[in-house]
Amino acid sequence: MEKRDYEAMFLYGSQDNIFSESLSFTKTLLNQVEAEIVSEEDLGVKRLAYEIKKRKDGHYYHFKLKMDGTKIKDVRKELSLREDVLRYIFVKIEKKYYPKKSEVKEKNYQQQHYNDDEKMYSQGDNREDSWKSY
Repeated sequence: MEKRDYEAMFLYGSQDNIFSESLSFTKTLLNQVEAEIVSEEDLGVKRLAYEIKKRKDGHYYHFKLKMDGTKIKDVRKELSLREDVLRYIFVKIEKKYYPKKSEVKEKNYQQQHYNDDEKMYSQGDNREDSWKSY
């Protein structure tokens, strides 16, 4: 299957020993499903808006990945069994669409003619006024 771009955000317990153990488990799990870690960023400990599993603080960690989308189900299954992983989310990154030059020219041509028609009707001989004069 083709590898696609994903972003993943993980929320771990805020204690250092729990965080380091959970992070190493996550990286091992990602390696097992042959995910390529493009970049990773430690976002630090932050206060949670509400308690999650009786915790008020959480340690956020962000990954950019290239992986097979069918493997995400396996990763989620493993993560749901871990009590030290509070939350996680995987988001597929869509590639941007850049139109061809010919498509842009056609669109600009259509827009220009639409604007010309608007000018013609707005500056034209107000047909309603000319009708009233007869």
